[in-house]
Amino acid sequence: MTSVYISIGNSDDKLPQAEWHRYCQETVDMVEDVATRIYGVWFSESSSEYQNMCIAAEFDERHIGSVKENLHAIRQHFRQDSAAWAEVPETEFI
Repeated sequence: MTSVYISIGNSDDKLPQAEWHRYCQETVDMVEDVATRIYGVWFSESSSEYQNMCIAAEFDERHIGSVKENLHAIRQHFRQDSAAWAEVPETEFI
């Protein structure tokens, strides 16, 4: 299993609020369909000038390629330049 942080954003203000909502929902739905476990979904402060979302999830290694492809397709559909994929090589409990 691989733990990952996926971050998306609308800090360039390309998306009006309703479209930002759909972008977030499609991303979460896609992750929920494949993830072994979801640790959490976080959003930037509502009063922030930036709109961002982060999902922490765990995936079976055999699904990582398709998740990245789907994330890329969703990102392109919503005209966003990038999304972040940060794998956690090791989790340390302290």
